[in-house]
Amino acid sequence: HVINADQYAPFDQKDSFESLALGIEGDSFPTDKSIMLSGLEAAEYIDTLPDVEPGTVLMDQASLGVYPWAVRPDVYVVPSDRDFEPALSAPDDFGIRYVLLLESAGADQVSAQYPDMWNGGSPLAREVAEWGSESEPKMHMRLFEVIDPDPRNRATPDPEFGR
Repeated sequence: HVINADQYAPFDQKDSFESLALGIEGDSFPTDKSIMLSGLEAAEYIDTLPDVEPGTVLMDQASLGVYPWAVRPDVYVVPSDRDFEPALSAPDDFGIRYVLLLESAGADQVSAQYPDMWNGGSPLAREVAEWGSESEPKMHMRLFEVIDPDPRNRATPDPEFGR
């Protein structure tokens, strides 16, 4: 009972215990109620995008469910709170092409800079994919593509560098 009270256990632990109980009874855990299953779907989708290169997907707390499933973990950027704002302010300078957000996290920097982004009203990015549902905000993720006709990737060293 203690695990089922949100104030006593983080949602990811509660999720684990609920899925274990369903599995024992022979039932499947609904994807929209699992950060890990939603994360798997998101990671698989992102891996198919042709323009995803190392360091191009900026994430907030969505990383909890997505990163463990990532075939190419180097495409994701999970900055510190201090570094999130500069990356969001100048995505082209940082090579950011996508922003992956978890609804319940709200990414304070995103909310502060682009309060309408989650609802599709941002000049920064447009929604391209969604996982989970509004009924479970802790598992609800959206992927936004940065609106920039020619985003620059991070600088790469000259081939002669280091010789």
